[in-house]
Amino acid sequence: RPATPVNPPRHETLRACGEGATLDHQVRPKAMQDFDDLENKIKALAKDQSQLRAMWRQLDFNGNGVVSLAEIDKWVVENYPLLNHKPALMRCYKQTMERKDEFVHAKEFKRLIVNLFYFNK
Repeated sequence: RPATPVNPPRHETLRACGEGATLDHQVRPKAMQDFDDLENKIKALAKDQSQLRAMWRQLDFNGNGVVSLAEIDKWVVENYPLLNHKPALMRCYKQTMERKDEFVHAKEFKRLIVNLFYFNK
């Protein structure tokens, strides 16, 4: 039977990464100024049809004309981390759906964006 070492070797993977691996991922408190800046951006976006279409194509990457809650959640996390609050997202999603078929359709996208912001603020 092999003897158990007194001081087993340390796994250096995480240690090698150090603080650099998480340096840019620090959570900071949400500030009202952040919401004010985003509100101005959302208002401008809601008036620009070409930008709305481009964002819809990004969100509806498979081109089927509808997006699920999971697709919206992923898109919010990647593009609007300030709005990443699951209860607010769920309320927004339920309020935005006209057909109640569990999908948000292209014509509802503008309402989704605006609701998403206001349900978080």
